[in-house]
Amino acid sequence: FFYLPNLPYRPLLAHPLPKSPPPRLYSRHISACLKAHYCCTIPLMTLTIHTDGGSRGNPGPAACAFVIAAGNQTLKEQAFYLGPTTNTQAEYQGVLKALEHLKLHPHLLADFSGLEFILDSELIVHQLNGRYKIKHPDLLPLAQSAHAIIASLQLPVTFTHVLRAGNKRADFLLNQELDSKAL
Repeated sequence: FFYLPNLPYRPLLAHPLPKSPPPRLYSRHISACLKAHYCCTIPLMTLTIHTDGGSRGNPGPAACAFVIAAGNQTLKEQAFYLGPTTNTQAEYQGVLKALEHLKLHPHLLADFSGLEFILDSELIVHQLNGRYKIKHPDLLPLAQSAHAIIASLQLPVTFTHVLRAGNKRADFLLNQELDSKAL
């Protein structure tokens, strides 16, 4: 029979296939296991990246932040002061800074089947998902840079909108960065 160390296996008849996978956990069924009447379940997780950007005034002094997490464990969090820019450009910079970090540290991606970006900017989410056109000429190069880095990572990426309360840590980090530069 086919065996993978440290992975659970169960007889095929006692383990029916789920109709739809639960969020952030997927099952990969290995054909060799099926031939041997065993099914191996390999949990695959999505790396979650919370990003935020903001400016005080539009345009005004701006900052962005990202928080990379695997489940409940924070792997990296960082904030950046951007200088005077618009709120929307700061939101894009948050996504770009996170993508650049992941590109420079590919070992962070090794155990994950995809990336989920969580933002509180509905506009950025819809633009990066291709639902809205990007009409502003200053935003187009930012979106193109983001898509180029995403293509180089070779993982599925989703962008999800949440309310500000669902993005507290990234929001806190960017406001802390803005406050430190205001002094």
